[in-house]
Formats: sequence, C-alpha cells, structure tokens
Amino acid sequence: MNQAPIAVLFPGQGGYYPGALTGLAGSHPAAQAVLAAMDPIARAHLGGTLSDYLAAPPPPDSEAHTLRAQGLYQLAIYGASLVVYRLLESEGLVPRVFVGHSFGELAAMVCAGGFTVEEGTEILCERVTALQQLGAHSGFMAALGTGVAQAEQVVQQVGSPRLAIAAENHSGQTALSGSEEAMAQAQRLCGPLRIAFKRMSSLYPFHCPGVMQPIAEDFGARLRRFASRPLKAPVFSPILGRYYGPEEPLTGHLAQHLIHRVRFSTALHTLAQEGLTAFIECGASRALSSFAQSELAAPEIFTLTLLHSRAPARESVAAALQALRARRLLPEAR
Repeated sequence: MNQAPIAVLFPGQGGYYPGALTGLAGSHPAAQAVLAAMDPIARAHLGGTLSDYLAAPPPPDSEAHTLRAQGLYQLAIYGASLVVYRLLESEGLVPRVFVGHSFGELAAMVCAGGFTVEEGTEILCERVTALQQLGAHSGFMAALGTGVAQAEQVVQQVGSPRLAIAAENHSGQTALSGSEEAMAQAQRLCGPLRIAFKRMSSLYPFHCPGVMQPIAEDFGARLRRFASRPLKAPVFSPILGRYYGPEEPLTGHLAQHLIHRVRFSTALHTLAQEGLTAFIECGASRALSSFAQSELAAPEIFTLTLLHSRAPARESVAAALQALRARRLLPEAR
C-alpha cells in the first residue's frame, strides 16, 4: 500500500493506564511478540516482567503507584506504544512519518528501525536507573491552561533556574516542570492569573535543565555502549524541530531529551504544512490526538487513538481499524 498522509504519534508521560492492553496482549501475535522481546530484559534489570502488568486487569491506584516506583510504568508506556504500532503495521498501515512526544521519541525510533525492540528496552532500563538517583521528591510537572507566552511570564516571575517550560502542547496548554519549591511558587502565581494548574502523573521534572542536567549526563554515559541503525522511515523530533537524518547517530539525542523543551504544537503545524492530514496516536493515551485536533482544527484533519480508558481494548481497536479502512488509510481486511 502506498504511503498515506499519516503521522503516527507516540506519547510520553501519561501514555499508559492500568489494564490498557487487557484482551490484546494474550491474543494478538503482534502484542505477544513485543512482550516476548521485552520481558526477559525487564526481569533482568527491574525484577519484574511487563506481561504481569500490561495484560492484567486494571489494578487499584496503589498498584499503579508501585508500578511507577519500580520503573515498570515507563516500560509500560513504551510497550503499549510498540504493541499498538505493530498491530497497525500488521494490518497494513504505512505511515509517512513517526513523531514522539518527549520520551515517546524512543518508541518512534524503534518503530522506524533505529533500534530493535530489545535495544530500546535496554536503553529505557538505563534511563530508569539514571532517574532513580533523583528520589521521590525531586519535583514534578503540571499542565497549565494557557499558551506559552503567559507560561513564560510565570516562569520569569518565579525566577528560579529549577523551573522551566517543559512542553508547548497546543495554544491552550503548556507544561511546566521544576523542583517542588519552584512549582509551588508557580502554582501560587497561577491562581490570581486564573490559569488552570493541573499536576501531571509524571514522577520526575522532565525537561527542566536545572534539575535534570546531572541525570542527562549520567544517562548519556550509559548510552555510549549503544549504536543506532539507519532509519527506515522518517522520524520528526518536536524537541529538535526537524527530521533526524537517515544515518544520524540517535543515542546522544536521547540523553538531551531529558533537558530540552518539547515544541509539539510547532511540530504539528510543520507536518500539516507538509500535507499530513491524519494523526494516529500509538499508545494508551488520547492526549496527542486531542492536541492535534485542538491545534490544527481544520476539516481535513483526522485524528485517532486506538486505546483509551473509556472502552475495552479489543472494542476500541476494532472501531479504530474500521474508521481507518473507511478513510482508505488501511487496506481492506484480509
């Protein structure tokens, strides 16, 4: 099938909810292959397997917290993204470009051939190990209900090097990141300005250089043993604001992703100007597809997510595949 004007989007933090793959992980060959590749590495590095978590019925909140604390939450985000993409690939999807939001860039690189599933899992385990140096109260992230200009004003008023804009998601939402103290100051400023301040589920203050720089350096050192392969498909980085070169070394960028801002809204406009009209979210999230819908807001723009908490996985996937076929973005079922 020829390439359609499709961008596949891979979420970062928040890209997994407990039980997201229930009904898929044990029944679909693509899901089984991903988990079989990841499980031995997760067991060796983190002391548990993803199969126990991804395919289980939704656990209580305490279980979800334990999953995050073990580092398996990060692997769950990555694993869910790979499962969804491999499922679409097995149905004949041929995207024009891969796009990751923050940590989602690793899944984008893997799906575009820059790393194997196993290598991506090892890289992620090294990332988890580096992050554990921060401890549980190093800071957090929050979504502000405003554009980047007003969010920048909040950062300037706080005046702390341990506070930064983490991501420009769309014109009405900007993510902040920083230490507990700096974020508390930012929240106090947001009240009088009538800016919504919603704490995110992220365990660490990603994209804040004042907190994350030492972790980025340690992670970068851990990545020296890895070598990326030439990309088989285009990968656009919202952090770099450009496509990766087909044979560009990728590992150095992965460490810098911890401290650099994600300009996702700008990336969406760039891709739309290049003729991309379909934005499909690969992961257990609907955030990126909703960002695309809000930011681009044109009748020709089509957005879709395959997994979301409002419907069982098998039902939501079946409905998504039907919608893709109706738009001729997938070949007819064999």
